[in-house]
Amino acid sequence: MTALPYSPLMHGARCHECPLYGEGTVVPPSGPLDAPIAFVNDSPSYHDLRAREQLSGTAGIKFDEMLWGIGYRRNEVWKTSAILCRFQVPGLEGKKRYQLTSYMAWLRKMNAERKRVDQPPRPSPFECCKPRLDAELKVLEEAAKARGAPNGVVVQPLGPYALKYVAGAAQGKPASIQKYRGSVIQVPAP
Repeated sequence: MTALPYSPLMHGARCHECPLYGEGTVVPPSGPLDAPIAFVNDSPSYHDLRAREQLSGTAGIKFDEMLWGIGYRRNEVWKTSAILCRFQVPGLEGKKRYQLTSYMAWLRKMNAERKRVDQPPRPSPFECCKPRLDAELKVLEEAAKARGAPNGVVVQPLGPYALKYVAGAAQGKPASIQKYRGSVIQVPAP
């Protein structure tokens, strides 16, 4: 099966509600829709944005090496992120401008300001992208079941936010991914 042209809106993302809406920084997922493994990153990197490909740059080189180690190639697996847009923290310079923890702290601060002036809070990009991620994983799960894989598709989160949103724990802080290293987590059906 081949990948289809991608539109986040086509797959259920709530882009129009997202604080990143209109940034023009989408890095689409890629891979075969019947891939046996889905890798879910937290968010696209600078290199991903430049290449318009998930898991590029230095991380992509390590990712490819890891795939070779388990007998797969990049074009045989699904690559996506919990959010597909590249974010920037307004008013910050340097590396912190692109750190996910800095962005989420900025969003919490912005929402506190909005609350003070009786405006509704903006949802996190992760909440807005979760319906899209769920739809992707559902397609992969259905393909796995159709080919007779009794346990479905293998989903590998590659960061704490990916783990949080794949495992369905949309509330609270993301768990330490180190805590779950090597564990099998039962993922709720999308």
